[in-house]
Amino acid sequence: MYRWGKRAAHNRAQIIYYLAENLEQRRSEFAHCLTSMTGGTEEAGLHEVDLSIKRLFHWAAYADKYGGTVQVCMMLQK
Repeated sequence: MYRWGKRAAHNRAQIIYYLAENLEQRRSEFAHCLTSMTGGTEEAGLHEVDLSIKRLFHWAAYADKYGGTVQVCMMLQK
């Protein structure tokens, strides 16, 4: 079995995209669970799930685009 750090960046991106897409499909279910566990409002639960989905898509795109490596900023090279 490959560990996370040894996987290719594209493969890591695919896994994160998969998680984001599945979370998005079950958005209301996860929001309901959060609401039940925290006693918060349904709106707050949906907001939290939406933020999680947004973050997952962001980091999946980052892994896919940059290969998971640190990018040197041109301003820092001067």
